[in-house]
Amino acid sequence: MQEREIKYPLKFKPVFRPAIWGGKRLFAFMDCDREAVAADTLMEPTGECWGVSAVPGSESVVLNGRLEGMKLSEVTSRYGAELMGEENFRKYGTDFPLLVKFIDAAKDLSVQVHPGDEMAARRHGCSGKTEMWYVIDAEEHASLLAGFSSVMTRSEFEKLSGEELMQVLQKFHIKSGDMFHLPAGTVHSIGAGAFIAEIQQSSDITYRIYDYDRRDSSGKARELHTELALEAIDFSICGDSCKISDVGTLEQGEKIEAGSAGCVKSRYFTTSILDLHADNGVPSRCDFSYLHLHSFVILTCVAGSMSILYGNGQSLGAKQGDVVLLPADLQRVSFEVAAGSHCRFLETHI
Repeated sequence: MQEREIKYPLKFKPVFRPAIWGGKRLFAFMDCDREAVAADTLMEPTGECWGVSAVPGSESVVLNGRLEGMKLSEVTSRYGAELMGEENFRKYGTDFPLLVKFIDAAKDLSVQVHPGDEMAARRHGCSGKTEMWYVIDAEEHASLLAGFSSVMTRSEFEKLSGEELMQVLQKFHIKSGDMFHLPAGTVHSIGAGAFIAEIQQSSDITYRIYDYDRRDSSGKARELHTELALEAIDFSICGDSCKISDVGTLEQGEKIEAGSAGCVKSRYFTTSILDLHADNGVPSRCDFSYLHLHSFVILTCVAGSMSILYGNGQSLGAKQGDVVLLPADLQRVSFEVAAGSHCRFLETHI
């Protein structure tokens, strides 16, 4: 008989991806075993680390428990609703719908846009890409571009040169804890010095609009996707709608819930922030029930460490840089931090 339960939290092997604009901070942030990382990966700038992914070619593989060694697509195919939740399974089938990554921008990323669902399905046979950013760290003067500074028409946009384009986008000077929500169609760029957690639809489709006349290692200019970008851009999206209210400092076990300041809620996912503190010399524990969600939950640890307690006294450690997937059939867990410690993580579900 085929096993139909998961009921334990899943960790995955990180997938590192090189990028011309990437840096070297990801390995230190994740405190990963450098010997386990391919030598060529360590030698080149690394822009992203994918923590949970079902994108072909960059797919997550389970690191722990009885499902160790299985690809995420194999887990969704075998367990279906037990992983996804009944409603999610009916909607997405065995296609895991979200992608979680960390981004280290040592240089400016291109000015770019992602398509919505209709265009992505028609042209690429995949979903669109709505995303959110949580700023983990930012060097002095680091910034992001997101949305237009005022509503723009396509004809106005087409007249702009690359440098002129930079002047009509909303610029945000950023700090740790800032959050942004970028619907598909938002023109954007992550600036040099930004270190970010990104949660998005499961899609790897990007249309470059402007790349600073940058050349790759072979001296070739990187491809721009001007016509596709023009089709994808939502010219009504201004930057003021992208910035989420300041998160600030949370009390012990306090969660920024859906619909409140500091939470991203979209038709594709909801992301809240949870802070845990143990400042009084003893461990601190918070109990959570996810019975009402009927969904998997992704925990993205952005600072500190904790233990995830589940089942019959079982536990799994999670530290800064870890991304943990709680299957839908694991409905009750506790989070515990050691005395004198803290943990902040992003909690995402559909």
